Amino acid sequence: MSSLEEVVSQIGANIDSVNESSSSIEASKAVVDEASSGAQSVGSESLVSGIESLKDGLEQAQASLAGVVAQLEQLQSQAEALKS
Repeated sequence: MSSLEEVVSQIGANIDSVNESSSSIEASKAVVDEASSGAQSVGSESLVSGIESLKDGLEQAQASLAGVVAQLEQLQSQAEALKS
């Protein structure tokens, strides 16, 4: 049986993993911004619109991950409280 300390540690590792994913999405958004600028420079409005839709999707995914982090932090706090 795992100790509560291990549970707290594992949840912390999960939080770190989700935060890394969020950072990766941020990097993807930067690439999307560059692609959008390139599409704007050649005057392709339909391409710009499609690229901006991709960015919106990435932002939604990132917001979802923020919710996951908040939930994991609550669980970690609950596990910490059980140690008392």
